[in-house]
Order: sequence, then C-alpha cells, then structure tokens
Amino acid sequence: QWQVEADSPAWYLPYPMLLVSEYADWAAVNDWAVELFKPQEGLSPTLRARITEWMRKQDAETRILAALRYVQEDIRYFGIEIGQNSHRPASPNEVETRGYGDCKDKALMLSTLLREMGIEADPALVPVYFNRALDDWLPMPYAFTHAIVRVRHNDETYWLDATQTQQTGPLAMQGYSSLERALTVRPGS
Repeated sequence: QWQVEADSPAWYLPYPMLLVSEYADWAAVNDWAVELFKPQEGLSPTLRARITEWMRKQDAETRILAALRYVQEDIRYFGIEIGQNSHRPASPNEVETRGYGDCKDKALMLSTLLREMGIEADPALVPVYFNRALDDWLPMPYAFTHAIVRVRHNDETYWLDATQTQQTGPLAMQGYSSLERALTVRPGS
C-alpha cells in the first residue's frame, strides 16, 4: 500500500506517472494557447459603452478595478467544459450575452476589456494544484487547471482572478499570492 506523509506540500505528487507530450517546449504550448485565446470579433455595443463609462474614471487603477468587478460580480462563474470548450474560451460578446462563463471565458473577457482601455493584460494559465511539480512535467496544456489574468500597471505585475467574488480594496490587494507558476498567453511568451 502506498503511504503519503500527512504534511506533504499540496503540489507534491508522490505517485509514479508517465508523461507523454506532443509539445517540444513551453513556447509551443504558449503558441497553442495564443490561438485559442484570440477574440474572434469586435466588442458589442454594450461592452463598448461600459468601456466608455470606465474611461471617464480618474485613473487607470480605478478602471482596472471597475472591469475586474464587472467580470467577477456581473458574469456568473459557470462552465460547460465539453468538446472544444474544454480549452477554447467563448468570446467576450457571447459571455456577456449569456451572463456566465468559466475561468477561460472570464480571463479572456477581462484581458480584452483591459486591453481596449490601453492596459497591458494577458490571460495566464496556472496549475492550481501542482505549482512546483510543474517543473518536472513535460510541456503540455493539461498541466494547467485554471485561467487568470496578468496585468502590468505602474511597473508592477498583478495576477487577477476573474472568478473570485466579493473582493474589495485596492489593486495591490487583489489576486493570487500562492501560485508559483504561470504561462502568460501572449505571442513570444
């Protein structure tokens, strides 16, 4: 019988496994993800109106927080992850129309809204359960179990989760601190 120490880190995988991948390196996985996370169409008039409203806000941090709160609170976190939707996010317009999305949908929506306001933002794929164990894995999309958004603002990097709700406070208090690995989905990453 296999026994695991009770205080093993959550990311530690004590069981033997065989990994097989068709990807040569993490850059190839990124290229795969970049194609999936491209918005397929222009934004709807409703989303454009929201961006116009947010652009009236005094500073970029307030605009970032407004977009984050909209995607967190007004778009329900729900996913139907079968077929192509197991990895391909729905377009921001589709997510807005139906009022729900999974982590990939919400990450694409938030990063798209922020980019439209001139803020550097990219979806990021993260291994919620594996963290450091990812260092020993072969490059593969299945290593990632969640999607968040990497935002650069005032020479700082923020990792924002559009699926979190009831977050308050300034931008510096948002996001993840326990995640140790991420694949930022952008050309050349």
